[in-house]
Amino acid sequence: MLEKKRKEQLMTEIIYKTRPKLFILLTPILGAIFCGLLFWLTWTKSTNNLDIISLPFLILFATLSSLCLINFIKNNKTIKLTKENIIISSLFLPVRKTFSLTEIATISQMTKDIFAMLPNDMPSNLSFIYTSTITTFSFLDNKQIKLRSIGKSDFEQFNKAYRKTKNNEGKIKKNSQSKLDYIGDNIDGIIWGVLILVLTIGLGHELLTT
Repeated sequence: MLEKKRKEQLMTEIIYKTRPKLFILLTPILGAIFCGLLFWLTWTKSTNNLDIISLPFLILFATLSSLCLINFIKNNKTIKLTKENIIISSLFLPVRKTFSLTEIATISQMTKDIFAMLPNDMPSNLSFIYTSTITTFSFLDNKQIKLRSIGKSDFEQFNKAYRKTKNNEGKIKKNSQSKLDYIGDNIDGIIWGVLILVLTIGLGHELLTT
């Protein structure tokens, strides 16, 4: 009985768990708050009267805030690896999907640096916005699941543990991404998160003091 229980624990023990990218975690929720404050500012400046000038802006800010909130809830997911399965879980919803390792054909990640269009006389390093990562889980039935919440080094460590587990390469130790690697994965998220937070605090202070 004890041996069976121990075996079940080993099967469900989490070998590796990914962390959500800060860009995907912070910018949508801060963006939702910022656009919500812009909605509030527009409403108060219009003296609570809907007119042809204020109405389009109210609709725009409400729509942007809602889209940011939907993106925040939808895209923040984590991946857990056990000896038998991978578990894809929503960070903020009680939703998860479990897949056997035998169902998975390939796991891959595509990264792309996103740049903004700037005038030619501006430094090129200012045009960098963030690094987009799309992690694709391809299954034997040709189904695919694509996630944007896994960083580059996080994926590399997860994929390494996944391959060792799937190939039964001896005892697999529990592993996790180091704090230094996580920070390196999320420099863009930290910068944008701080920038939007400062703007949001400034806008909120302006609304509360006027």
